[in-house]
Amino acid sequence: MKFCGIDVHLRILSIAEIDENFNINLLKNMTLNELKEYIMSTPITLIGVDAPYNLNQGLMNDEVYRNKLGRKINGHYNKKVSEYELSRRGINPFSTPSSMEIVRSKNYLSWMETGFKAYNILKEKGLELLNESNLNEKKDRGMVEVFPHACFTVLSGKLLSNKSTEKGINERINVVEGQGFTGIRDYLQNINKKYKDDFLDALIAAYTVYKIYNGNGTFVGDIVEGQIALPVDKIKDSYKRAADPESNINKKEDSIIIQFNKIYEYKVKHCDSVLWLKHFKPINGAPDVLELLKTKQNEDINVTIADENNEIVNVTLVSMKNRSDGLKVSNEYKKILKDFWGSSGDGREYIIKIIF
Repeated sequence: MKFCGIDVHLRILSIAEIDENFNINLLKNMTLNELKEYIMSTPITLIGVDAPYNLNQGLMNDEVYRNKLGRKINGHYNKKVSEYELSRRGINPFSTPSSMEIVRSKNYLSWMETGFKAYNILKEKGLELLNESNLNEKKDRGMVEVFPHACFTVLSGKLLSNKSTEKGINERINVVEGQGFTGIRDYLQNINKKYKDDFLDALIAAYTVYKIYNGNGTFVGDIVEGQIALPVDKIKDSYKRAADPESNINKKEDSIIIQFNKIYEYKVKHCDSVLWLKHFKPINGAPDVLELLKTKQNEDINVTIADENNEIVNVTLVSMKNRSDGLKVSNEYKKILKDFWGSSGDGREYIIKIIF
């Protein structure tokens, strides 16, 4: 049996193929046309795709539906139910828009259209979307939606470091090796550095469908909108970042006590390409941002930024050279953030969640 994972980007697809003995048969970038040839020539048991299967159907904007979920829900509008189920646990996916016009108008979301095209290729081959209701009937010829960040998180039991960093790559390799794969570093050593995290995402997607096929995975979300598959049979209510044993954040001499594994929220006016800390207004009991960031000097700062429509982008911010009163976006996220809110400040207010 062969299991495939597809990590979707705007112009290429990163493909991983494994067998039931965790042998890696393929790690390769493909175009959509190459994917079509690959699917036509290769018998695949189950495929996991790192992209939304369809557009947002608006369930989380329906107050009647929200009440049926049986819990108090603050916010989380304009998300799919699967995206809500992950984000409420501390795992933040992109929010899928409700129309193709929105997908095409947001450059940082345009890869989703490539995902829709990839699903269409798989459907032409006869594969059907699987969920918790039809899995047993169609798992030999099916596909599932996956979110690799969530897969790594539930397997490790905590949020990992940013995947664009060396630390984040090593943490993900450790997770994969912990599932029984061997020689991962050998496979990746000859791969361009900028693709390593993509192939790890594709690999964990392939492993996820292996787990789903064998009845050791689970789904989150509503079948009507499409569910996201995870490589564990039970997920926790919350996932947090592991505390750094070398951190001094709990020392008594600190003027405030900063808790690790917590999300601190601020309203921020977007006035410049630099995020000036004087514009950060604490909300929901967050401490002064200057006090908070004393514990993160010279470290990457992972944040989630949401606009008034609750469209979300996840980026990494870094300290400014010789300045302590502002933050700038790390190089790998510059284009994503520019597409999200421009490059020089639009004067609008956003919610920024700093993840510790």
